[in-house]
Amino acid sequence: ATTTTTATATATTNKRKRGSVMNAAEGASDGKKKFRPKRTGKLINLMVALTGARQGDVLVGAKDEADTAGVMLLVASGSIAAKPYYTAEVTEEELVQSYAKERQVSFALARQLVQDRVLDTETGDNALAIGCACRDARSAGPCPDGPAATFRILQPGVWSTFAEDAGNKEQLLAMVSEQREITCHDVLEIMGRKLLIMRAKLFAVGHGPRMLPDGVPQGIDKSAHISARLGSTDAKMPAPAPTSTSASAPTSPICYEVPGEVQNSKLFIEVDPPWVPMPVCEFETVAELTRLALPKAQVRDVRAVYATVSALSQGGLKSALQKVVRFGAPEVRLTSNGAVVPAPLYAAVVCATLALNKGGFVPELQLFTRGITAALKRAAVILVEDAVAGKVSELESLLGLALVTQRLPAFFPSRAAVVRCVRLMAKATVSVRVLAWRRSLESPLAWRPPARAPPHETTTEDLACSPPDTLDRSSRLLKLLGSFAGDLNMFDAVAKLAKRGQRGTVPCVRWDGNDGPEVMPDYHIWDQHCQRGIAHLVHLPRRSAFADRFRLVFSSVTGINPRLDSVVGMEENAEVRQVRFAQRQIMLLATRPSASAERAKSRASAEHEEGNQEG
Repeated sequence: ATTTTTATATATTNKRKRGSVMNAAEGASDGKKKFRPKRTGKLINLMVALTGARQGDVLVGAKDEADTAGVMLLVASGSIAAKPYYTAEVTEEELVQSYAKERQVSFALARQLVQDRVLDTETGDNALAIGCACRDARSAGPCPDGPAATFRILQPGVWSTFAEDAGNKEQLLAMVSEQREITCHDVLEIMGRKLLIMRAKLFAVGHGPRMLPDGVPQGIDKSAHISARLGSTDAKMPAPAPTSTSASAPTSPICYEVPGEVQNSKLFIEVDPPWVPMPVCEFETVAELTRLALPKAQVRDVRAVYATVSALSQGGLKSALQKVVRFGAPEVRLTSNGAVVPAPLYAAVVCATLALNKGGFVPELQLFTRGITAALKRAAVILVEDAVAGKVSELESLLGLALVTQRLPAFFPSRAAVVRCVRLMAKATVSVRVLAWRRSLESPLAWRPPARAPPHETTTEDLACSPPDTLDRSSRLLKLLGSFAGDLNMFDAVAKLAKRGQRGTVPCVRWDGNDGPEVMPDYHIWDQHCQRGIAHLVHLPRRSAFADRFRLVFSSVTGINPRLDSVVGMEENAEVRQVRFAQRQIMLLATRPSASAERAKSRASAEHEEGNQEG
């Protein structure tokens, strides 16, 4: 009898839950359960359910809401109304105070913003997704009269996990990479059982970059001003040919106000006008950027490199760019056709291809990263970690520009800025200097040469930093962009070095340039950071754990930097040969050509052979 009673009670409870699942979490529309706003001190945590949203607003996952963590949406059209169920429990004065504090505006403007909100005149279902024009959350399919608002997904955040669980991750990433204009129903269709992830209480209106029509404000703290006009003073850069689209584009520098890394702080990032129309990733554009950066580059060499690297993912391109700079060889041998090309040209083509890449999702950071953002950020990391090129202040410009491209999906930097980034990477491949941020002058996991190897000759010198706090600002910018802990710690270490030593300098190591590698095989780019499957191909009888294999790959091969480590006898080492075998197999699989790509590679190989015969 007890079992029967318990089963009946459980069934009744489950039936009630099923019947009210779409509004129980929000409170029933009859008002029996009152809304209690979350507060930080005396201020209300503003959410879309209280504030509404209009076209052009950026919505972010509300604080402490697991279902929208890391999510960013742009309201592409329409508006979202504030819900009566929520607004009825909050006074106008409370909202005004919260608006004024959070958005850093006067009380008069805050009151105007509160009074100008879009308010829902009817008490509808509180579980309705934002942008839905229906009155009942249980109605299936698109709204009969069209949506109240449409969106573009800027960052999928935790939604990528939900879509992956439902088997629809590729559809979600396509929405992000192509910046499709979508409705709430398009999102919910690919989220499986997660049907309540677009409620108005789960979002807040974010404060993205705001363009300041009058430029950089007068009297601001100098540490808040970021000059990201990369390449603007490059005399070698020809003026772009005018187009019908660029005729209406701005011609003078633009200043964006960006929220800082701490609450209520702001950065003012000055950039050159964007590249209009936005370029696409194709050989002609890559060749144009490469030859602007390296005027003596041969088209046949550019085509040969592009035929290989265009098959790489964003992760592969980032790794290729970093490894060619770190390894410091003057030439690169291509696996596809055996051609040998200059390392600066290889780096330039890779960097240009990465900058024009559509982008990809980084699961560890829960961020969708555009190709141009990845190229600018990776370039800055390389210049700190692997080789010095250009001015130290250009780190700040690279990262400031990367932050603008991350927060504004429709913004693409000027042609001059992209060319400067490409040129910096080309220069870095032949640089003999590296910042001395490590505790020792050698890489902590570096492979040790045999005892017969000659000593590695290096000297230490001070590198000028102007302005003196530029590395500190660079470290702050990287935190705003989001990066791995190792990169963040490295930038912090370099910023501290600049403060400790002689004001305005940072120590660096200069290599004498002797006993370096002569050529880098292009499969050198592969390690666990971009292809974890490499561990399956490294056969170590005494080291079966993946961690040991990853450590071997990095410490013996991909982590080697001749500016810090000797490479004498490296390729003859038995363990290095094991890694080389694994890398080559990965490269053959990663660049396995389609029919069209095969024709392009054949053409590139023929052109390169013809050029060699002429030479």
